Amino acid sequence: ATRAFEGCESIETYTDADNPDTIVLWEKFATRANHEAYLAWRIETGMLDMLGSILASDLQVTYLDDHPDV
Repeated sequence: ATRAFEGCESIETYTDADNPDTIVLWEKFATRANHEAYLAWRIETGMLDMLGSILASDLQVTYLDDHPDV
């Protein structure tokens, strides 16, 4: 469902090599608004509530700016 959502360009899943309980979802959306709409949809469908019950800590979302010239 995530990959088919409007604006989703890619999603990758990683675990911390030293702490496999730490999971990072690297999601790239065309725009921040696309990702915010995706999160709103996940909240509406109850997916984040379901994940919250199995996660060790709260979900953290960080928006990054691209700097291709650096």
